[in-house]
Amino acid sequence: MARTSFSYARLLLYALLVGILGGLVSTAFYQVLTGGFALLWDTAPNLVSIRTWEHLYPYIPLITATGGLLVGLSVKFFGATGGLTDAVAELHRDGKLSYRYIPGMALASWLSLLFGSSAGPESPIIDINGGLGSWLATRLQVSAAVGRILTLCGMAAGMGVFFNKCRKKSPILPQWDEWRPINQRG
Repeated sequence: MARTSFSYARLLLYALLVGILGGLVSTAFYQVLTGGFALLWDTAPNLVSIRTWEHLYPYIPLITATGGLLVGLSVKFFGATGGLTDAVAELHRDGKLSYRYIPGMALASWLSLLFGSSAGPESPIIDINGGLGSWLATRLQVSAAVGRILTLCGMAAGMGVFFNKCRKKSPILPQWDEWRPINQRG
């Protein structure tokens, strides 16, 4: 059952919690990805005496095919969502994101990026943090409107970390105006 009375101060506290959690998760995802790049594309070839990129070229199709297989297996066994477009549609439809597939989505995205996907990490980071915002909203048993705001806070935290704009205003933050009393809106 959702709580009916909700103060603006409590909303800001929960938003701060989502932002901190999202920032930590995004930073961890990015650092693990950077470490994986170094391990797979620098350290591992040197361990098997492949010293230059010219000697590595014949193995790249095998390496990327192995990555594709691992991505497919992770999606099959852990599940994943359909991407950022589906996440935004789900947010508009249900008011929250499914957090059930966060581990599978994180693993599949990490493997995909590690093994040479041309897509960037912004979509999975935004999806993961939006799911964390929805998860926290469910755990706190807040209303659907507050849950939507916490989900957007998670998505904004992901964008802030990815675009290195944590202290600047995110494009999502104008949504906050609906929670401030009319006489306090800017």
